[in-house]
Amino acid sequence: MNITARHGRDAANVPPNIFACGVGAYAYDLGMSVADFLYAAAVTGMSEPLTLAVMGTRAAADSVAASRRMGRSDERSIITGTLAGLVEAGTEHIGFDALFGTNVRSLGKAGFRSYLLRNAGAEGSEEGLSDAVNWAIDDLYDLVTGTGESEFRRMVSEYEHQGSAHPTLAAIGQRAKELGLDMLGGSLSGLVLSGASAALNLGLDTQTDSTPVDVWEFLEPEKKRELDVEAALFPELQEKLDGAVKTQADTKTAAPDGTADDAQKVVVFSGSSALTSNKGLAYTLATNIGKIKNMLAVAELTGREMKSESSSASEQIRSFFSRIGNAVFREGFGKVLFNEYGVGGILTHRPLNRAKMVSLTAVPQVIQNGRLIQETDNWKDRGYKSFVFAAPVEIAGKRVYVAAVVDRRPDNKFYLNEVVDSDGNYVRIKEVPADDTKSGITVQTD
Repeated sequence: MNITARHGRDAANVPPNIFACGVGAYAYDLGMSVADFLYAAAVTGMSEPLTLAVMGTRAAADSVAASRRMGRSDERSIITGTLAGLVEAGTEHIGFDALFGTNVRSLGKAGFRSYLLRNAGAEGSEEGLSDAVNWAIDDLYDLVTGTGESEFRRMVSEYEHQGSAHPTLAAIGQRAKELGLDMLGGSLSGLVLSGASAALNLGLDTQTDSTPVDVWEFLEPEKKRELDVEAALFPELQEKLDGAVKTQADTKTAAPDGTADDAQKVVVFSGSSALTSNKGLAYTLATNIGKIKNMLAVAELTGREMKSESSSASEQIRSFFSRIGNAVFREGFGKVLFNEYGVGGILTHRPLNRAKMVSLTAVPQVIQNGRLIQETDNWKDRGYKSFVFAAPVEIAGKRVYVAAVVDRRPDNKFYLNEVVDSDGNYVRIKEVPADDTKSGITVQTD
């Protein structure tokens, strides 16, 4: 956010004491800078390249206007203004990525403080870097042209005129104050924006974690059989079909992670078709099975992975990411990070069922050894590349297909996974009593 431009610091008329503007005026400038940023992001549909272009253009115009007010030539005003716009667009990326590069709904209360501090630091460093680069450009232009019109040179002259014994040191001190004030303003704006975003999404998470109303028992048997689970308005219906007992955002089951229950057996079966939706990751995977069906399975799973009686789904996902070192490497592609970006992607794409949780543990192998089935240069006009890797996986002896989305923002980050069967149907996993012989489905028992 261009706080410096809003202060309009042209040394011709502004007194050396930068606090002369007053706390109220500074707060107003800060608020308007935040509003400018939000407006630019809103009108560009949250597209980072377009948002940065708008903010860079505005910074360039403000710089040209300030330069002209100081009586500088049109040539100098245009050159330094254009460079100021480029600097603004370049440095604003720091704050933009910190604010929008993390899916805050995935943070939970434990990540709230870290998210606030990260955004405060990003915005503060962005303002400091922008000031330093713009001052360097101004001084360098003055050094090359010998005009003596740089802002720093004018500050020195102003202190000399006031009779200062050490005008250069006084000018350096004023510049340090300006830098500190801008960095403080950036940090405050980062706190405001990230605080509002995190508070809103934490409130949504609190609602998501609540125990749902059990509407399943009110449905007629015919309706249960006909229900298209993927289009159901109530996630609880999906959980009933999958044999789960809690909400999708806080999935908990009866056995610890990876522990076999001798009284239960794993059942892998088919749900509704992913081909009917004509959109989404499952549809992309289902329509590209032909590209990967002749591959060997990259992983073999029991179907009991990612089960914990004491941990929520989000906690289990974070724990899994930590166990694999929060990253994997794909030859010819580079390192792929597994962090909060992926936690948020998984939790916010409902339904989050057993099949998705289990298949998540095969994602590292899918990314490392699977095939690229889709590549999008500018995903939904949001300014970043998106890749979809896929491969066969065996779950409880049944062959299924797993896809993993990796977004380049600008680092490669895992975002989401999905799983379908050989016919492009959603995969479902549940556990039934070991002596159940009526399912008619091939299962694995331990």
